Amino acid sequence: AVPSPAQTVLELRLLEAMTRGLPDEDGSHTPAGVEELVSMAERAGSVVLGPGVGRSEAASAFAREAAQALEVSLLIDADGLNAHAGQLEALRRRRAPTVLTPHAAELARLLDRTPDEVGHHRLACAREAARRSGAIVLLKGHDTLVVAPEGPVAVSPGGTPALATAGTGDVLSGLIGALLAKGMDAFEAAALGTVAHVRAGLLAAERLGADHVIAGDLIDLLPAGLSTRPLCGSR
Repeated sequence: AVPSPAQTVLELRLLEAMTRGLPDEDGSHTPAGVEELVSMAERAGSVVLGPGVGRSEAASAFAREAAQALEVSLLIDADGLNAHAGQLEALRRRRAPTVLTPHAAELARLLDRTPDEVGHHRLACAREAARRSGAIVLLKGHDTLVVAPEGPVAVSPGGTPALATAGTGDVLSGLIGALLAKGMDAFEAAALGTVAHVRAGLLAAERLGADHVIAGDLIDLLPAGLSTRPLCGSR
């Protein structure tokens, strides 16, 4: 689901993807597109909301209204998170599972804190966001955390600079969204997606060099990342 002016370009660039143009305001999403998005979601198991949405007032309103209207599993990332800055509690009204995937700066905006505060208190801040939103929170970083409102915490230690490349976070969001669409529990989907994403990043860095990896390289290696077989050189 993309703003109508972007549909033709994306159809030419992404041959495998099916796109639907939604009403737009100066090329950005607008709340007028929420009803059509909800209709589309009736045939989907999950929705990933946020990457590429934009930060205009209309786009932010679109993200907030969509989050409330959608009745399927929902992953919120990027500008979808920015649209909920200071409004985490609104997400508690959702009945379906919700996963938030912020990096430190996005989490700081959600909680009205500084990035330094989040950096020094990662687990406490992730838990606060999870409790206030009722969502699973995946806090990205070298040691990524997956935190439920109550109960378990999953930690994915280590990683690679290759995963700092633009677009790699969108790959993670899409992977977790796909796992949610298969009916996987939200905490488990976030944890498995994180591990597979790291494994794919390590493989890409090994084959191409960490400085030469782009987001598309990760997509090609996700099947290997999801495999239970050990990576080369692992112990």
